[in-house]
Formats: sequence, C-alpha cells, structure tokens
Amino acid sequence: MKKWLLFFVMVVHLQPLLGQVSIGLKSGVFLSKLDDMDFDYDSKVLLSNESSLFVRLTIWKKLFAQLEFEYLGKGGDINIFLNSDKTLRIRTHQFELPILLGFKLPVKNLDVYGNVGIFLGRKTNTNILESPITSNHRYYFDKKDKGYLFGFGAMKKINKVSILFEARYRYSKDRFGRLIYFSPSGSFLGASNFNRNRGVSLLLGLSYDL
Repeated sequence: MKKWLLFFVMVVHLQPLLGQVSIGLKSGVFLSKLDDMDFDYDSKVLLSNESSLFVRLTIWKKLFAQLEFEYLGKGGDINIFLNSDKTLRIRTHQFELPILLGFKLPVKNLDVYGNVGIFLGRKTNTNILESPITSNHRYYFDKKDKGYLFGFGAMKKINKVSILFEARYRYSKDRFGRLIYFSPSGSFLGASNFNRNRGVSLLLGLSYDL
C-alpha cells in the first residue's frame, strides 16, 4: 500500500516529463465463480464489490499503460455432492495490483478503449458463508493470487474529467484453496482443489487529466 502511494506521488511530480497522465477511481461489482475442482459439483456465480484507484500514462498516441490498486471480493456458490447437495458458499476479500497495456480509439463523442495485462493479489480474509461439509473436512486458502485480465470500455470526456464504463474478465492462475479430507480418527484421506477463480467486472468511474 505505501509503495503504491509513493509511486502515485512520484508520477504526479514527474508529470511534466511524461506523456498525458490521468488519475481516477472505479467501483462496481465482480461476478465470480470457482471452477476446475476434482469432485462432482455445480458452480454458481457469487456477487461481490470491487473498487480501484488507477494511474494511466499515455505512451504513444492512443497507446497507454495503466497501474491500478484494487480491493474486491472473490469466490463462488458451489453445490458439491459429498453427503448432501447443499451449497458451499465462499467469499474472500483481497487487494490486487493490475498492470495493464491498452489502446483507445475515438468513436463519435466517445473514446472506446481496450486493455490487457496481469494482476498480483493477496487475500486479506476468507468467509465461509454457508457449508454442508462435516467436521471431517478442513478448508485451507492460499494467500497469494495472480492471473490475467482483459477488458474494454468507453469514456466521455468533459474538459479534463472523463466518465467511464468498463467491463473486464479476470482469470486466476493460482489455486484458490483446498478442501482436506480426514477420517473420524483424524488420519489424512485426501484433498480436493478449488483450482481456479474467474469472473466478470462491471465498473463505473471517473478520471482526471493532470
């Protein structure tokens, strides 16, 4: 967090030496699912909040680089068929640092843009909202997260302020967590992975040209 704020201040002070620099914020929802598990399941979407601050630097004409600092929820609703067909509902909250490259094109009175990149994340907490699992099972969640994302959006510029809408797809490369099986006596029997988290963000935001 401190390093990101230091970078933000540095960009503002160096702005006269750089290309066009914009700062902004976005907020909206993240619709996420858990997939690629090695037991029988039916995965459903979990709705969470997402908010971010960003700095955008125009590199050349319509090409830009963008650094973001995000806080969002991830997880999913899963009908797992172990001893019941009840829902296992999991939500994590985490900070992420997306690093993006993008381009924008003028279309009538709007700037339409696309971006693609990677993100690095770290979970801050995990909530088991609903669980059918017995006491012979334990949850373990990996703290670190990384993956890929791409998106597109449109901006309407009014003087130095732009109003934007963005949709993006996010795919976690890292394992989300593990479900560990134990016998009644406490012996280890096996593990299943919540191997992947993926989802779509729908965001509204504002940016300001420095």
